[in-house]
Amino acid sequence: LVGQGPSWCRLVLRGRGGQSGLRVDIQLRAPSPDLGLALAVDWRQHHEVLRWELPLAQVAQRYAADTSAGVLERPAQALTVREQARWEVTAISWLASQAKAGAGGLAVLLDGPQGVSATPDQLGVSLLRAPTWPDPSADNGHPRLRLALVPCAAGWAPAGVPRLALR
Repeated sequence: LVGQGPSWCRLVLRGRGGQSGLRVDIQLRAPSPDLGLALAVDWRQHHEVLRWELPLAQVAQRYAADTSAGVLERPAQALTVREQARWEVTAISWLASQAKAGAGGLAVLLDGPQGVSATPDQLGVSLLRAPTWPDPSADNGHPRLRLALVPCAAGWAPAGVPRLALR
């Protein structure tokens, strides 16, 4: 805990992932509905992907993400061979889970296009990668990424997730 007041709280978590140092700043401010996450990384990995995977309290039946053509909405459980072959889709600014109709969900607000995925148990965001070809140093350095988590009691549309992502 690095700071708190009557309407805000800030936590900092530090750790390592392989050779890379990680720092996550977590902020909660009233009356904002979101939990802010700022990730700073000293990225030094090779041939790896850094993913943020969020376990869900409620099993998701569907998930949605904004894309360049609108909103992509899919079942969270892959049923066909074609659906099982998918791993990620590109989201521009948000990803959200949806439990049963009228039950809740969780939205992840992104600070730019990211690869995202979902299962009935979790939401995932690919944050950085360490390619070996064509440029092995493509993501190396000190990137800062911002995310926010927003509860969606009645679903992503009634919660105004696209509007919150713009904010």
